[in-house]
Amino acid sequence: MNSVKNISTVLLAIFMAYAAQAVADETYICSHDGKQRIVTINYDVAGQSVPCEVNYQKDTGTQRLWRAEGQVGYCEDKTAEFIAKQESWGWSCEKQAVATETESAS
Repeated sequence: MNSVKNISTVLLAIFMAYAAQAVADETYICSHDGKQRIVTINYDVAGQSVPCEVNYQKDTGTQRLWRAEGQVGYCEDKTAEFIAKQESWGWSCEKQAVATETESAS
């Protein structure tokens, strides 16, 4: 009975770790003429795509551009449109890799 409980606990831990990474914050760094802009999608609840918000950071501060409470895909769509607009203005934008807990610990 203990081995079944232990296996269940391990499986739950694996599932929770996967769910947390399934929808992780996304960050884009845009550069142009020595300047940098950061666009981030922040998810309020790990593993869920809503609620979310899109933040835009530049040297004058951070501004929330959009927020979605229940519309799945809204933050991602708005971010894609905004990144395309930045690139049309000459900015070069790159999505940053999400560091896993293992990478962060090393």
